[in-house]
Amino acid sequence: MVDPLKVTVPPYWPDTPVVRADIARTYDNIVAMDAKVGELVEELKDAGLLETTVIFFFSDHGVGLPRGKRCIYDSGTKVPLVVCVPEGSALVSHRPVSFVDFAPSVLSFAGIEAQPWMAGRAFAGPLKKPGTGLVFFHADRMDAELDRTRAVTDGRYRYVRNYMPEKPRIYPVAYAEFIPMTAEIHALRASGESNSAQWQIMDAGKPAEELYDTSTDPHEVENLIANPEMTEVASRLRIALEKWMEETGDLGLLGENEMLKERLLPPTGGPVLTAVPCLGSDRSGNAWFTSNTPGASIGWRWKGESGWRPFSAPFPMRKGGTLQAIAHRIGFSPSSVVEFRVDTL
Repeated sequence: MVDPLKVTVPPYWPDTPVVRADIARTYDNIVAMDAKVGELVEELKDAGLLETTVIFFFSDHGVGLPRGKRCIYDSGTKVPLVVCVPEGSALVSHRPVSFVDFAPSVLSFAGIEAQPWMAGRAFAGPLKKPGTGLVFFHADRMDAELDRTRAVTDGRYRYVRNYMPEKPRIYPVAYAEFIPMTAEIHALRASGESNSAQWQIMDAGKPAEELYDTSTDPHEVENLIANPEMTEVASRLRIALEKWMEETGDLGLLGENEMLKERLLPPTGGPVLTAVPCLGSDRSGNAWFTSNTPGASIGWRWKGESGWRPFSAPFPMRKGGTLQAIAHRIGFSPSSVVEFRVDTL
């Protein structure tokens, strides 16, 4: 058990016994999680798979406390990442990495080039690619609460653009309200007795732009956007963020109903239909599937089988059999099930 009296309280939180207890509990959970990871590694070892397995260890967001999860600052977006490679040597990389880089990296270890439509770049493996030096962030919905925030970091500086500056940083969502220290933050707000580092959780709104230097301000509490010496840095990151939003077709700036009706659904008002799979084959008798819908996943089976198999690589055809296939892209309606008689190919 972690002693609450020995934990470090970030300057943006009130230093109270309740806050310390929540921080200590978080560390206790990390200890428990670490033990569970050890059990999983032992399972791989006992199964004889450890020496042929690449292990990715990461969390899904920053600390699960106020100004952590759902927050676009470093406290909410920085996560642990450890990649264990058989017979690999220990090293630390300072390359900025985003979750969109995970899929290309897994493919890299499998010796497969990432698809052109994938946004990320492989940061490890035999097909590793140079990074862009930037990581982008976006935050729109926090349960029932809406916001519009975008950010970019080069590993040192973080530029934040708030499109709804009237919104607070700590949202009144049920999940957060159940965290004991949230009541401490409410009490701090009511008292008006905050310190200069706590302005972000005290203010009712946000500035339109923010800029932080994590090398001197790791907790990101000193906004440098108005500092004349930071003009060039702010401009560089602002341009990069705007370019990324344009290139990715950022729809988060639209209202959800507007986005659904005007950008995602066809004129009929219903979901977009995933294109049906097409079957191809080679002279060796191996079959593969494609779909004209980019990013669609394809499931296949031999007629009579109950479950679907995800298509990932060419497979031998069974002469005289009938193949069934279906395609589906997230956000689209699945295609109809199509059949192919192998002996007619």
